[in-house]
Amino acid sequence: KQNNILLDLITYNYLLRSTSLIKETYDTRWLFMNDYLNEMKQNSIQPNLRTFNSILYTLRRCSLYERGPTLALSLLNEMRQCDIEPSLGTWAHIIMIFYPNDQIGYDTQILPQIMDQLEKQFELNGKQFQWRDIDDREFFFNAMFKATVNCRDVDLGKKYNLRYFFLLQTYISEMQPKQRIRIEYFYEMGIYWFPAGK
Repeated sequence: KQNNILLDLITYNYLLRSTSLIKETYDTRWLFMNDYLNEMKQNSIQPNLRTFNSILYTLRRCSLYERGPTLALSLLNEMRQCDIEPSLGTWAHIIMIFYPNDQIGYDTQILPQIMDQLEKQFELNGKQFQWRDIDDREFFFNAMFKATVNCRDVDLGKKYNLRYFFLLQTYISEMQPKQRIRIEYFYEMGIYWFPAGK
C-alpha cells in the first residue's frame, strides 16, 4: 500500500484466510476482513468462490463466536447475489460454524437442510459433484462426523448410508490415506448408529 501497489484477488483471498491467525477478538478479525472486502470493492475486484470460502474458513476458526452462524448465512446470501454456487468446501465450513464442538449445535436443523440443498445441486449438475475448491475435500468427513456425533438423526443417517456413500467411493481414490481411513471409519459409525434396515 505504501508503494501504491494494487493487490490482486489471489492476494486478498490469502489475506482473508490468514486473518484466522491474528490473535485478536473475533469482532476485530471480522473488521479486518471487512476492510479487505471494502478495498476489493474500491478497486473493482470481484470476489470468487475462494474468497467466500476463505472468509468462512476464518469464521469457523472463531469457535463459539455468537455472530458466526448469522454471518455465515449472510455470506451464503451474498454468494447467491454474486451468482456463485457454494461448493462442498463451503458447506463443510458452514457445518463447522453451526456445530463448533460435540456439545453445541445438535438442536439446529442446518445439517439436514444442507443435505437437501446438495441433493438439488446433485440433480442439477447431472448427478455428479465437482471438486471446485481445495476445501471441498473436508466435506464428507465433517458431515459424517457431525451427523453421527451431534445429530444422531436416524433419517439423516440413512440418507448418508443410502445416497452418499457411492459418492465417497467415487472420490476416495483421490484422497490421502488418513482422510480415506477417517471417512471409512465414520461411514461405519453411521451404519452402527443408523442401520439402513431399521
